[in-house]
Amino acid sequence: MKNRSLFIDKVICYMLLFVTLIDSINGFLLRSSIDLPVSLSQFYKLIIILLVICRLTIDNKTSKLYLWLLSCFIFISGSGNYYFGQSLLDIAQSFLVFFKFFTIALIFYYFRNIMTICGLDKIKEIHRIFKYNYAVILANIVLGLLGLGFNSYKQGIGIKGFFYSGNEFSALFILFTAYFLYYIWNKCKNIYVPFSIFSIILGFMISTKVAIFGSVILATSVPLISGYKLPTFNTKKFARIGVFFLLMLALVVGYLANTELLHRWVYFYKKQGLAGVLLSGRNNFVKEAINYSLNEYNIFQFLFGGGSVQTVEMDLFDTLFNYGIFGFIIIISFWICIIYKSFILAKANKNEYAALIFLINTLLLIVASISGHVIYSGLIGIYIGLFNSLLYYQDNHKKSYSGKEKDKLRILLISNMFPSDKDPTYGVFVKNFKDGLEKEGVEFPHMAVICGKGTNIFQKIIKYLKFYYDIIKYGLSEDYDVIYAHYIIHSAIPLIFVQLFIDKPIILNAHGSDVIPIKTLSKYLQVFTKVIIKQSDLIVVPSEFFKEVVMDKFSVGKEKIYISPSSGIDVELFHEKDIMLPNIDVENKFIIGYVSRIDEGKGWDTYLQALYTLKKKQGIDFGSLVIGDGSQREDFLAKIEELGLQDKVLYLGRKSHEELADYYSMMDIFIFPTRRLESLGLVGVEAMACGTPVIGSNIGGLKGYIKDSDNGYLFEANNPIELYNKILQYYELNAHKKAEMKKNAKDTAQNYRSDIVVNKLYEKIYSFIKIEKN
Repeated sequence: MKNRSLFIDKVICYMLLFVTLIDSINGFLLRSSIDLPVSLSQFYKLIIILLVICRLTIDNKTSKLYLWLLSCFIFISGSGNYYFGQSLLDIAQSFLVFFKFFTIALIFYYFRNIMTICGLDKIKEIHRIFKYNYAVILANIVLGLLGLGFNSYKQGIGIKGFFYSGNEFSALFILFTAYFLYYIWNKCKNIYVPFSIFSIILGFMISTKVAIFGSVILATSVPLISGYKLPTFNTKKFARIGVFFLLMLALVVGYLANTELLHRWVYFYKKQGLAGVLLSGRNNFVKEAINYSLNEYNIFQFLFGGGSVQTVEMDLFDTLFNYGIFGFIIIISFWICIIYKSFILAKANKNEYAALIFLINTLLLIVASISGHVIYSGLIGIYIGLFNSLLYYQDNHKKSYSGKEKDKLRILLISNMFPSDKDPTYGVFVKNFKDGLEKEGVEFPHMAVICGKGTNIFQKIIKYLKFYYDIIKYGLSEDYDVIYAHYIIHSAIPLIFVQLFIDKPIILNAHGSDVIPIKTLSKYLQVFTKVIIKQSDLIVVPSEFFKEVVMDKFSVGKEKIYISPSSGIDVELFHEKDIMLPNIDVENKFIIGYVSRIDEGKGWDTYLQALYTLKKKQGIDFGSLVIGDGSQREDFLAKIEELGLQDKVLYLGRKSHEELADYYSMMDIFIFPTRRLESLGLVGVEAMACGTPVIGSNIGGLKGYIKDSDNGYLFEANNPIELYNKILQYYELNAHKKAEMKKNAKDTAQNYRSDIVVNKLYEKIYSFIKIEKN
């Protein structure tokens, strides 16, 4: 397998040496009116892409998942547009264009993977690829000077040799110019000025706005970003660069004053103003396309695009019209993430190419927005992906890893639940997880969390948008050793995207509804859960039951799963107390307790029915303490009245963690009547720690710690009669047997002590990170 991968790597790199040469030959054939059944250039690149896909899928399951997601998007968009009347030919053309963007992402991902493994060897290979292809670019310009090949404009202005597309060739020229300007500045500064002037002259020869002004901007900007970082203000340095820039600008103006190119620009300026000069009339195409889409598109086409019906030769608008809002988000997010990551690495001086990558991607995105033919360029796409993979060179070369430089483990914590002042119990187990690991010396430099519940749909949307933004922002910073995400389903989408750009381990902590969804939306989002689980390095589950669920549902090997019971319980807080609270009469009463959300599936109705049956039995003086809140609270209160349990049930609402310990101690028995497949059910363990036996549903994670007739009882879920019988069975035990069961409950809870649980989890994470680093 390894030998096959190395062979494919060699073939890919060898073929990349000749891409521009094949493009030139293809242009020559077009110029000579020689028609081939298929484009030579497209056929050659297709072979490269198929080899890259083959290479990635040999030993990388993640790549298969990305290809699968892409296929889903293409299928949804294509089938939808076919349904709404677009021809198969138009749909095929639309996704042929989309595939050109995919080429950028695919080449980037491929070289990113192998760069992190063998960076120094591959940087030499990449330099060789750039060098060979730059030679072909120069040869084409020479051929253009000899009168061979194509002009940049139909009026006979500019030269581009045998490269067919002028705008694509201009962007290609800018990318290669940037690479070699940067290379020469860092390797042999004494020839930088002559080479930069040479590059600007080449830009004049090509005579497109992108080539002329791009070469000037690059020649003056590269010295500013030397030293592997974004520039800081230096008066002398900026003054020298400023003088050089003004000289080059004067050269541009002087050249344009005597060319047809200036007349072309003057024509557009008189007709459409400055926008006409910059956009060469494309602004009119945009207006027409906007009017068409507003009048003709349905909601599906707004979301997934209308295919290749509207093309304005401005990449951002073409993306929106052709691939809809979803396609726009996918494609533009890729570019924004590259720019942001390069900015972060350049600012921190962590990668010698980061500042250049930031500069050139920003410049190319501007070019794509104005003149197009960048994002969907068959000519430049391969080299954009190749160039951006250099972001991962120095990280491997220097072997810099924050975990090696510091004794403390650094975790990026992600959770859609975290306590706030208003909601102190909301996701409290995540806070306990954080507090426990901090005691072990772990640092949390960043947290992407949602604090407290949203009170309305608008607030929830705002919270989740910020949550997703924070995941991407902090994830791309790589200022951590490992990502640790609670509740997989809610963070899966941004994590899938972030994983494309980072080389850090991802640990996921499953809790219940993220793996066994209850709501309809969560069921649809399961597809993303499956993807990120496959991509992750370790999955933490709270119980043996849930380990089996994850293994069966997602086909995950047991070696990838670690059991850790939701940060455990704080035995200093949860322990048996001899306490009486004011306004609560429990003296000489048998107290039955319920602590849970009052939501569908939590079994509160089963609980009340069992109490109703118990009330009808004479001679049992009992009371019930109910703690919790939820969407069915009004139904719960109405049911109490309907069953006549007002004198038996004391509803206390929501209570803090500190208060819960007191209430658990007041209970004789704790009822956990859930119908859901709870991953663990930590409230039952908390009650046991306070010396209260538990009667729980015989399903899910509860079976892992409730031992029938030992520390509690198990009953059939949703069976109030059996629950009543179990309550009665415990009530009728003698004092000695009850004391024994209470002791067993406390002993069981000791296995879930937070200090032990968190310490073991810390050791697992730390040892896992050491293995990953090695």
